[in-house]
Amino acid sequence: MKRSKNPRIPRTPKDEESDFEAKEELETEDDNLPAIDEADDFDFGTPSAARGRRSAGLKARQSIKEQSPAVLMAQFEAARAAAKPAHKTFGDHTPEMMAAARAFAHRQPVFLTPPVLSANRLVIDAYTVTLYAQEGCRNEDELWASALSTYRFNGGPRRHAPFRELYRLTQPYSWDVSDWAENIRWAKEQYTAFGVTTWTEYDYHLEMITHWRYSTMWVSEEMVEAGM
Repeated sequence: MKRSKNPRIPRTPKDEESDFEAKEELETEDDNLPAIDEADDFDFGTPSAARGRRSAGLKARQSIKEQSPAVLMAQFEAARAAAKPAHKTFGDHTPEMMAAARAFAHRQPVFLTPPVLSANRLVIDAYTVTLYAQEGCRNEDELWASALSTYRFNGGPRRHAPFRELYRLTQPYSWDVSDWAENIRWAKEQYTAFGVTTWTEYDYHLEMITHWRYSTMWVSEEMVEAGM
């Protein structure tokens, strides 16, 4: 009965204590924002690189506008001259080239002393054709066509022995006017005119043929038709 009549009541602070008690105020989001004059110096992550690119683009466009048409035309002519092929063409109209063009229809093959090859050297025949032919040939015709193809070895000559005779190789494409194709055409002419069979794709032989063709200004009909 005593306990039920005297319930526990929490103490209330005295008036004197409440007047002098320190009160804490919660911070708000507005308190964390910078002041107006401080916001000017605050870095908000502006992409300065983008501003730099825009500035460079404006300068480049301004520089192009300042160039006169004469300057742009001079630059174009210089670029076109730099891209001009190094070899001579009939469009150059040089006296030597025009004389060679006029004499082409009446020219005669000139004999060049051929190299002497060993009689025991390996040649392409029915027993060795598989050494030269590409793998996967299904019959004898394909074996021979592959073994004697001008473009059998990456579009050029065979780089190691045994070497093939040039006059036996297939006719190069008409649009092919490379030294490799012209050397084959020259060797075929030597075979037709003089029966020469010993010029091969050996690199020293090819160098001799190329030097001879340049010194005598020999060109094939395919080269003339290409206008080179």
